[in-house]
Amino acid sequence: GRKFRIEDLILDGKVYLSPIKSRIIVEKCSADIPGITGIKELSGSVVFKDDIIALLDCICKTNKSSFAVNGNLFDKNGDATVTIHALSLAEASRLLKVGERKLLGNIRGSVTISGKGESFNASASLSADNLVYGEDSLGELQSAFRFERNRITISKASWTLPDGQISFKGSYDVNTKAFNLTTEVHDLVLHHTVAHILKNDIQGKLSGSIEASGKNAFDAGLREIDLKVKLQNSIVKNFSFDSLNTHIQYTKESLTINHFDLKSKGGRIKV
Repeated sequence: GRKFRIEDLILDGKVYLSPIKSRIIVEKCSADIPGITGIKELSGSVVFKDDIIALLDCICKTNKSSFAVNGNLFDKNGDATVTIHALSLAEASRLLKVGERKLLGNIRGSVTISGKGESFNASASLSADNLVYGEDSLGELQSAFRFERNRITISKASWTLPDGQISFKGSYDVNTKAFNLTTEVHDLVLHHTVAHILKNDIQGKLSGSIEASGKNAFDAGLREIDLKVKLQNSIVKNFSFDSLNTHIQYTKESLTINHFDLKSKGGRIKV
């Protein structure tokens, strides 16, 4: 429901409309969107046939971004591929007005879209580098995920921060709200970038794995979470420990500790 307003749009180039009014051909147009970016090149063909929109050799180049689109939209038997040569997060954040802190970096990769309605599918393989949020460096991110039959599946994702590394995979069902997520962390320092992002004065360093599954994670009244944590050589606040192995279940506002095993230089606690 958000409204976008473009002022002082300057268009310089050639636009053709076919005699049967089903094809639009854009030939090397350019435009200026003040305060956001300048479009250096816009070209390609758009064909309308029944309920299908065909995008043929569509190219868009801005001051800092470049991407191409080829294929059919809303086609049960075809797909469209977006090839992202470079997507400037600075330009995107200005367009979408994302927060007050600056988001910098570049995204590269491809996105494939097919089908429509209940048969809508999408898959993506993306990487982001030189990520900066405000004054915090966020390193680089690589991911591959798919949306199919109302289910989001992350086959792999890796986030390399200046203060550690996080890798994860899992899935989320849009209809049932069921989820599962497996996360691996290696020497992740909490009191630098992570604390700033979460706006919490959390301190420590983590290494190990965290497995979470359940449903309704964002609904406190219906929330069900099964959590398994295995950490090694980690620090939380000023407490360091050799290992932590625990299995916790949260169901309808009740907490159950099935297993808890903590080892440190000072001894061991096992429940």
